[in-house]
Amino acid sequence: MKKSNVVENYFQNVIKKSWTWEKLTNEERQRFIDMGVFDKIKGNDNTRIEWLNTVYQAFLTALEFTPIGWREDEKDIPQF
Repeated sequence: MKKSNVVENYFQNVIKKSWTWEKLTNEERQRFIDMGVFDKIKGNDNTRIEWLNTVYQAFLTALEFTPIGWREDEKDIPQF
């Protein structure tokens, strides 16, 4: 049975192109990559994508991620 590349593809084409990835330092990016979770995620393609998102969200939470204003300069935060 051929192993699906869905996790690697999602990482390359979605996570690495996300605005949150852009806000990570190079060290943080490398720490995420070095976690070694990619090969441990099992299940069908949809399940594997969901788990990768869960792991990435947990990683961001550990970095005190907030949906608005995270790592933005005060001048970049939209004023409502």
